[in-house]
Amino acid sequence: ATIGDKIILWDISDPNKPAQLASFSEPDTVITDVVFNADGKFMASFSDQSVILWNVSNPASPTRLSVLEGHSNIILSVAFSPSDVSLLATAGADKIVNLWNITDPRNPQMINTLSNHSDWINSIAFSPDGAMLASGSDDNQVNLWNISNPEAPALISKLIGQSGAAVVAFSPLGDLMAS
Repeated sequence: ATIGDKIILWDISDPNKPAQLASFSEPDTVITDVVFNADGKFMASFSDQSVILWNVSNPASPTRLSVLEGHSNIILSVAFSPSDVSLLATAGADKIVNLWNITDPRNPQMINTLSNHSDWINSIAFSPDGAMLASGSDDNQVNLWNISNPEAPALISKLIGQSGAAVVAFSPLGDLMAS
C-alpha cells in the first residue's frame, strides 16, 4: 500500500513474475500502513483513528469485515499477535495501546487498554511467543507488558533512555529487543 486510499494485493509466489491479484480502496481515508495476521487470512489497514479488518483468504476478492474505533487521536502502529490469530493491538498519539479480540472479525471487541506512556506511542511489537508486547513512545521509554492473558495485562518493566522510541522489535528467539 502507499499513503492513499488504495491497497493492492500481489502474488509473489514467483518473485520473478509478480501478479496483481486485487486492487481495492477505502474512500475518504488515507491508508498509512497494512499488516497481515499470522495465518495470512486477515489484514488490517489503518488511517487516522480507525483500523479496517479485511478478509484476504481469497486474495483475488478481499472483503471488508469491520472498522475498529477506539482511539481519540491518530493511530501510529498496529500489530497482530504471532501466536493468537484472534489478538490485535493498536497504538497511537493518544498515548494508549488497545487490545482487541477479533475471534468474530465482523464484531471485534476491545478487551483492554494499556496506558502508561506520557507521549505518543510510535511503535508496538509482540514477542515471538505472543506473551509480551513492547510499546515505544516519544516519552523516551519502552514499556514491556505481559499479555499472556490479554484480559489481565501487567506492566513488566520500563526501559528508559531511548530518545523518542520510534520503533521496537523483538529478535526471532525473543531474548533480545531493539528500540
